[in-house]
Amino acid sequence: MFKLCSRVTPPRFIWPSFADLQHLDSSLLRRLYHIPCFRLKPSCSMSSPIFNREKSLSGAERATKAPNDPYGFVTFTVFLLGIGSLLPWNFFITATDYWNYKFRNPDLPKNSTETTALQKSFSSYLAIASKLPFILFLVVNTMIVEKIRCALRIGYCLAGCIILFIVTATLVKVNTDHYQKEFLAATLITVVLINVAGGFLQGGGTGMAGTFPAKYMTVNVLGQAVGGVFATLCQLACLLHDTSPTDAAFLYFSIATVVLVFTLMCFLLLVNMKFYDYYINGDSVASPSSSEPKVQSKPSTPLWTIFKSGWKFHVSTISIFWVTLAVFPAVTALIRSSNADSGSALTTTLFVPLACFVTFNFTDLFGRLLARFLPISSTNANWLLMMAVGRVVFVPLLIVCNVAPTSRVLTNVIFQHDWQYIIIMVLFGLSNGYITTLALTYASKCCAEEYQEVAGSLAALFLGLGLALGSVTSYLTIQLL
Repeated sequence: MFKLCSRVTPPRFIWPSFADLQHLDSSLLRRLYHIPCFRLKPSCSMSSPIFNREKSLSGAERATKAPNDPYGFVTFTVFLLGIGSLLPWNFFITATDYWNYKFRNPDLPKNSTETTALQKSFSSYLAIASKLPFILFLVVNTMIVEKIRCALRIGYCLAGCIILFIVTATLVKVNTDHYQKEFLAATLITVVLINVAGGFLQGGGTGMAGTFPAKYMTVNVLGQAVGGVFATLCQLACLLHDTSPTDAAFLYFSIATVVLVFTLMCFLLLVNMKFYDYYINGDSVASPSSSEPKVQSKPSTPLWTIFKSGWKFHVSTISIFWVTLAVFPAVTALIRSSNADSGSALTTTLFVPLACFVTFNFTDLFGRLLARFLPISSTNANWLLMMAVGRVVFVPLLIVCNVAPTSRVLTNVIFQHDWQYIIIMVLFGLSNGYITTLALTYASKCCAEEYQEVAGSLAALFLGLGLALGSVTSYLTIQLL
């Protein structure tokens, strides 16, 4: 498997076996790699065991030296970072009634159904103000991984988000009826700043989880799914209790602030633990009596090489979120129950939250759990890629459900029954969660261990790219109705 480069061939040299190499110190191996006569041929894949942390040359040694996760605190904190990276923004977009209330025409009666210009355009403003800075700063995060420490990027951004959500919650109680344009400007500035911080949180959190053992990436993406479920349940509870739009929004933003504060506290404890120091800063907890000095420098990050080593997983990630955002929630939230005329709350007020959001978020969470216990091997990257691309079939399937049945022009409703829509949504959510977990986990583990934080951040970048493409495509899919 391994060959010496042709330009140096020491006489009577016998290449050591893999078992022999396992006993060498990892820092010594990195030095040997940079000596010309020990350099592997370029054809050696980055996915071979020498480039994989779990199966690396020093894998047995690292497993022995690695500090424990005391009381599962690291697992819990990584889980919280997953929740904290998406829950606040989920609350932000869940408060639709609040934004409509803020941008209503205050001179009209309360029961008026007239839509104002700001109400019509706010969703577009929100999409632009969120997606552009989010993608941009995912790119920035990837470029500065080795220049600014993970602890600083995540810590300061969590603190910034806390301040921004306190401001947002405070504005809920301010009467802005006659200052709607000023309120819009303040809101959009807040959205931009939240998503700047969100880019660093998503990229930094995913990069950090990618540096830890593989199970922590699964825990991180589980946290993201739980954030979506929790936001939906809060929305459902507010609907059941007939909570006013302003009270519901204040509750959302207050919960988001509390979650962010708790996440920051746990993260500050995490960065001072030996577990964090070992995986983020290298073998810094190794025995001080070791006579082998630590290598302080490493070659510049080979982004293209890292991408090539896991391109199938990155393309899978883009495809997953592109397809999902192309129809969810832009198309799926327009569903109308076939029994809406019955007047029941289950088929009117609660139908969209239950059939669309609760169904998707719970099945997405279950799909991520399923990936933890019944994963496809990383060697089957082609299958994973085909599954991700194959999800495009959900776009026409959901379009021909009973979506906006009274205002369709280009297509007709084929699946008229509620159970047909729900079955499609269950499969849609399961596949989203399952493939997402595997693609993100494997993408961060297919390169040299010192580059796994960069690989994780790169995976988050492609996740964001998929979200952006899906959001743009959603405007086109709506036109197909």
